[in-house]
Amino acid sequence: MKKYKHTVRQVIISWIRDNNLENDRAVEILKETVEEKWRPKMNDKYFCPNVNDAFYPYSECWANYNVDNFRLKHNLVFKTKKEAVARTKELLGIGGENEK
Repeated sequence: MKKYKHTVRQVIISWIRDNNLENDRAVEILKETVEEKWRPKMNDKYFCPNVNDAFYPYSECWANYNVDNFRLKHNLVFKTKKEAVARTKELLGIGGENEK
């Protein structure tokens, strides 16, 4: 196996600098590229945003159905309730930990 001089992260950072991307977009690209998305295993419990009630996300069981994979593809699958609530708030444009 060939060893490379630079990590994937270093290559991406270099590419971002070369293309003069703004900081927010650069961070987004790094997260999308470097962080491995959590993927539930069969029968694992996961949470997804509930736009009807931001503080009570849906709790689902992974069965590898089309709906499970659709949610995963669109970044709507979370390991914890807290992550799902945060994503719901982001989607709805509401903020602050003290809102409820």
